[in-house]
Amino acid sequence: EDKYESVDSLDAIMKTSLPSEEVSTGKKSEKIADSSHPNTSVANAPRDSLDALMEDFNQKHDEVGQMEAAMPASNVDQIGSVSKTPRLAYEEQLINSRKNADFSFRDIFFDPENELYECRVPSGRLGIVVDETGIGPRVEKINIMSKLYKKISVGDIIVAVDEVDLVGAKPDTFWQIVSRKANKQERCIVVLKI
Repeated sequence: EDKYESVDSLDAIMKTSLPSEEVSTGKKSEKIADSSHPNTSVANAPRDSLDALMEDFNQKHDEVGQMEAAMPASNVDQIGSVSKTPRLAYEEQLINSRKNADFSFRDIFFDPENELYECRVPSGRLGIVVDETGIGPRVEKINIMSKLYKKISVGDIIVAVDEVDLVGAKPDTFWQIVSRKANKQERCIVVLKI
């Protein structure tokens, strides 16, 4: 006798063991004899995992569509602008706090709102253009031939190079440090994503 039963025999077992349930056979739902049994529930026949995923996706997609349709257009614009405003306000806060003599890389590193990442690149030309921001050198342009291309983005702020704190440094200072460290095998650049 086969260990695994077909869907048809599973339905037969469910019909006899669960007196007041609706059973899905994959083709259509069948109503089983009514009963006043208090613990009744809907039992589903096994379904393919891809079918289950697609069904769940479609259901979630429909729910999101209904929520978007119910939301006025003015609220959508407000939500979009609200998400940008805190980050810009935070950048201004960083610039203002930089005026404090004690402001340093540690302040940026230990702030949970900051997204810092480290890039390791071989020595040589960086192929970037930086500008002054008050926080540190901001990446303005990246040459597609640069070793930093796709590792950093335009708008990122360089806060350290080879363990030298560049928070609040001017671009001239950044280039002096980079040129002094040019003979090293590898450079470590720490970037603040804004």
